[in-house]
Amino acid sequence: MPEQLSAIEGTTRGLELVSGKWTMLVIFELNTGSKRPSELHRALPGISAKMLTQTLRRLQQHHLVRRAVHDTVPPQVEYTLTDLGRSLLEPLLGLCRWVDEHWPDLMGTTAA
Repeated sequence: MPEQLSAIEGTTRGLELVSGKWTMLVIFELNTGSKRPSELHRALPGISAKMLTQTLRRLQQHHLVRRAVHDTVPPQVEYTLTDLGRSLLEPLLGLCRWVDEHWPDLMGTTAA
């Protein structure tokens, strides 16, 4: 049976996993299907090629994204969400819904 993390340790590890500026956006973009790096780069304005590569590598190291190299000339690389990566979508979407619902409160634009 896997080791149970404490609340602090689980929170710390979870935040380290998804706290990168581009992590959630890459996951959401890959939810629409497999993408080549150039497609991801076009779909995420403002991300540098270096940051995209670093983000994809980190997601791959955590088994959230699968990298496939196709035997073509030149070789084509494609990234796909794994089942584990897809399982992260609902919690991330829940966080997005919560922020959307509470945005006025978070910005102090509603009466307390």
